[in-house]
Amino acid sequence: MRPLALASAILLLSAPSFAQDSPAPGPRTSIVHVENGAGVVVEQQMGWNWVQVCDGSCDRPLLTDAAYRVSGLDIRRSVPFRLEPATGEPVQLVVSRASPGLHGLGISGIAIGAAAIGTGLMLLAVGAIEEQCSNCINGGWANTTILNVGWSVVGGGVLGLTIGIVLFTTNRRTTVASRTGDVLIPLTPGPERLREARAPAPALPPVLGLPIWGGTF
Repeated sequence: MRPLALASAILLLSAPSFAQDSPAPGPRTSIVHVENGAGVVVEQQMGWNWVQVCDGSCDRPLLTDAAYRVSGLDIRRSVPFRLEPATGEPVQLVVSRASPGLHGLGISGIAIGAAAIGTGLMLLAVGAIEEQCSNCINGGWANTTILNVGWSVVGGGVLGLTIGIVLFTTNRRTTVASRTGDVLIPLTPGPERLREARAPAPALPPVLGLPIWGGTF
């Protein structure tokens, strides 16, 4: 009996050490494939920096609990996102590219269109005033010409403004979705709202002993 009791005691004492020696599960990853990934760069947030982890079609394992964004040479970067599903299954990313050139052209179209509308309205006002002036030097032909030009300028301004707004809104940000079969699921930051990392601004040195200048108030 004593040898059996001694063996049982040894097993009980050694059991916790076996549990402690068991290896911890490693980080979960998923194979990421980017459809039509020519020129696409996938970046991962590491601390305060964004580091490129793959480009093109990628086809490599990436951590599922990290923040990523998409950028490129002629691609406006996307908002940060997480990989879904976070089950270790392969993830197919579909990137809807936003062009910085078209985005800038949209801004120009908005500015030029708004300026053209303002100029056209001024011409319409001048034409209307001259039309009501019986003693003006210019005759009716000149008044009609001013009104026609004014309406043309306003119409062109509205067209340019509309095109500019469309280009600006459709190229504001690159969007990323995950393809599951024939269904596209947009990848969003989620309820915690991932923010792009920015290093904290250094505190101002104290001046004349005033806390307001040192940023400590």
